[in-house]
Amino acid sequence: MLNKTLLIALLSAPVGALAQSSLTTFGTPGLIDMPSAESAPDAELSTTVSYFGGTTRTTLTFQITPRLSGSFRYTGIQNWNLVTGGGTFDRSFDLRYRLVDEGKYRPSIAVGLQDFIGTGIYSGEYVVASKRIIPTVTVTGGIGWGRFGSFNGFNNPLGGLSDSFNARPTARQGKLGGVVESAKWFRGDAAFFGGVAWQATPKLTLKAEYSSDGYTREVSRTGFTRKSPYNFGLDYKVNSSFNLYANYLYGSEFGAGVSIKLNPKEPAVNGGAEKAPQPVRVRLPQNVNELGWTNLPNVQKNLRKATSDLLVKDGMVLEAMSVSPKSVTLRLRNERYLASAEAIGRTARILTRV
Repeated sequence: MLNKTLLIALLSAPVGALAQSSLTTFGTPGLIDMPSAESAPDAELSTTVSYFGGTTRTTLTFQITPRLSGSFRYTGIQNWNLVTGGGTFDRSFDLRYRLVDEGKYRPSIAVGLQDFIGTGIYSGEYVVASKRIIPTVTVTGGIGWGRFGSFNGFNNPLGGLSDSFNARPTARQGKLGGVVESAKWFRGDAAFFGGVAWQATPKLTLKAEYSSDGYTREVSRTGFTRKSPYNFGLDYKVNSSFNLYANYLYGSEFGAGVSIKLNPKEPAVNGGAEKAPQPVRVRLPQNVNELGWTNLPNVQKNLRKATSDLLVKDGMVLEAMSVSPKSVTLRLRNERYLASAEAIGRTARILTRV
């Protein structure tokens, strides 16, 4: 008989259980319109569609490594053409890298390039920090250039390194995109932005932010009205893959969005539809303290065979097994259950049978 301690080592793929990240109107991890230093779980692929003020953004974001993410965005903007009053469609690419992980007192820090290889409509760079001050509240603050430095800006602090940082070059004439204009990066006026996110319930997150994006082109071209730098929004997690967003932006516009997230490191379906596991066999009280049972003739061989037979019925294969008076360690091959926890639970029940 086994005592109360069971140690089970499984040779099965781990299943991630990371919290889902919140996405901005640009489809990147962040607050509402401003980025944060948080990252999505490694290998997460998300598609976000957002709309407000005559602008529709569709963004595909992939967490390339635990620190590096990339985004491709396709945007439709109404009334963009000053001559005809027609709209425009714009493609843009982003990259962001988390430089520092969050610690007990240290915030996470990330640096990002937005629209660094497109037409430059959304071109901007930023350095941002985020810190969870209590389990349900995260604060974010950052400094930005380009779009992120277009409201309430100040002289570029990098100007002390070189005068070339003080002015931001204009876009090339006739530029249609597809050119990396690194000479613009971190140039020109800078501005601060920030905000806070409060996870009110496991499904609902409320957000507020101060935006440093002046929406200068939209105000002059499309008639967009920017009355305030403050934005407010909510993020409702329908399930682990599907989020809904509602926002009130710049004191004049209501917006909405939806995101779908997939991750190959997480199970595609949850367990629970299989046949019932083996029932637990309760150990008799008189057997609890009998620790010499492992030395009985052939007991370990018989135990391995009985365990192997029951695991096969549950779709798993016993690879190795080591028994001591107070514990058993086993290694098994699990090719049936997507959730490792389900394989562990079924194995623990089988061990009580033998």
